Amino acid sequence: MRTTEKNFSLEGGLKALAEPTRLTILSLLAKYGDLCVAQLVEALKLPQAGVSQHLRVLKYQGLVNVSKSGQWSYYSMIPERISSIASNLQSIPKGIYNIPDQVCKIVECSMLPHPKNDKIINADFDT
Repeated sequence: MRTTEKNFSLEGGLKALAEPTRLTILSLLAKYGDLCVAQLVEALKLPQAGVSQHLRVLKYQGLVNVSKSGQWSYYSMIPERISSIASNLQSIPKGIYNIPDQVCKIVECSMLPHPKNDKIINADFDT
């Protein structure tokens, strides 16, 4: 599957970032700029196949770019994507994260008492 801006998600980005080796790869790319797989293999002391797999996940989630120069592939971090993930994550405590409408409607229409104050959540029934 080809990645586009449409299939990037906060969840996918966080899952990609949750793996310590991938965080290290991104940190190396941020510090040193473009690096090839061989440089990452040497630095991380991991098999080439493992590093390539991590890079594939990062690329799929839009966190790295790849450019080719002859036989060599060079990877670079995409800072805007990491900023986008951070921004979306910061929206959660503000209550502005994109919650699906059907989920909000269920909570808003709930007749269950609120566990902290025994008030009905449904605005139609509050008086």
